[in-house]
Amino acid sequence: MLLYGDVAEWNGFVQIPGALIAPMKDATAPFMPVYPQSEKHQVSTWTLHRAALDALRRIPTLDDPVPDRIRTARGLPTRLAAMRAVHVPDNAEDATVGRDRLAYDELLRMQLAMGVHRAAAKARPAVVHTPTGMLTRRWLETLPWALTGAQNRALKEIAEDLRSSSPMKRLLQGDVGSGKTATAIGAMLMAIEGGHQAALMAPIGVLVQQHYEEIAETCEQLGLRAVLVLRKNKVKARREALAGLESGEIHIAVGTTALLSEDVVFRSLGLVVIDEQHRFGVNQRAALIAKGPGGAVADELGATATPIPRTAAMTQFGDVDISILDELPPGRTPIQTLWEPVVPLDDADHTHWQFVRAQVDAGRPAFVVCPLVAEPETEAGQESEAQAAAAVETAVALDEGALSGLRIAVVTGRLKPADRAEVMHSFATGEVDVLVATTVIEVGVSVPNATTISSSPMSPFSARS
Repeated sequence: MLLYGDVAEWNGFVQIPGALIAPMKDATAPFMPVYPQSEKHQVSTWTLHRAALDALRRIPTLDDPVPDRIRTARGLPTRLAAMRAVHVPDNAEDATVGRDRLAYDELLRMQLAMGVHRAAAKARPAVVHTPTGMLTRRWLETLPWALTGAQNRALKEIAEDLRSSSPMKRLLQGDVGSGKTATAIGAMLMAIEGGHQAALMAPIGVLVQQHYEEIAETCEQLGLRAVLVLRKNKVKARREALAGLESGEIHIAVGTTALLSEDVVFRSLGLVVIDEQHRFGVNQRAALIAKGPGGAVADELGATATPIPRTAAMTQFGDVDISILDELPPGRTPIQTLWEPVVPLDDADHTHWQFVRAQVDAGRPAFVVCPLVAEPETEAGQESEAQAAAAVETAVALDEGALSGLRIAVVTGRLKPADRAEVMHSFATGEVDVLVATTVIEVGVSVPNATTISSSPMSPFSARS
């Protein structure tokens, strides 16, 4: 009999708990591969091993997709030798070499497929930009601060992409406060300098409104026009906005997925900026960049502080170029995070709420976020009634307890966009001391004067800066 497993000692006896046992007639080598098993389908390691041995006996030769010169240069075994080493290894080293060769094949196939995809993408007709620096120089003169070295580096990389005859597909990654929005504005101005338009799409109305206000202020200083495109635009305002985009009188459109509507037509869309790009599907992003002029695709600039694993993988394998904003503007105070297991909502003497009160007294409003992490997941972008109720209940408890006397407001995804925007404006302008919210405010909402974010006790952490 052949036994395989970890050897242990128990009460003075040597044992192999959970050992794999097989007759020697079924084993052809002292090293046995362990395969995924299924009791439900009555598939065991030994069943699969016997099948592998039988298959290897029936394969005298095997075509190798890797040319001999490459295989020799890489020090790789043939594919058939790798198969034998994986299923019938003579020793552990051979098994490792065989597995590495098969892994090499998988990665090679992936790279070749992505190479074909990249070649096809680069072959698509694209907008060739001619940034002159005329608008960007004037814009930089209006800024009350200088761009960081990382922002200047990113803008240089973007400018090179814009001048190329191949479509740009670049990800702008940086922590909160690193200047992604300002960099995106600079990129859009480059597109406008060459006679094209730009569009910025963001996932939620609060963030869209914030971007629009900043972009509209920039445009006003430079003699340009920006427009807000939402699904709930008033009829007259929407008609005027669509006409301006189609005629080219409006230079920048800022909106949600309302930008994807068929009636949103651009005279010459040259650049698309997609904020929090991981919140949109591939088809949604493709639909917007397809609105480029004369069948050409617009250049694409994604932005995120939290790339999802798929996005990170795309940058690793070269499907997306990346610009990293790894510097924070001068004077940024480092963020401090404090974990507290319990923060009672009715204890005004608790050090946490005393800290919040001190910040409010100093003119610094505070966030209280209610993620309700135990709530079952809902559809993407959706907020459950329980999440909204948790925020309302927390606000009431704070108003009657720990933060009594302060001006407290609530924002949830269940509010109408206009009402939500009004509350956020009141918070940003100092008319509200404490904003209790769900994660509807999680992406990029900017209230520079706020210095404290507290989590609801339902999620035991708090952050202070």
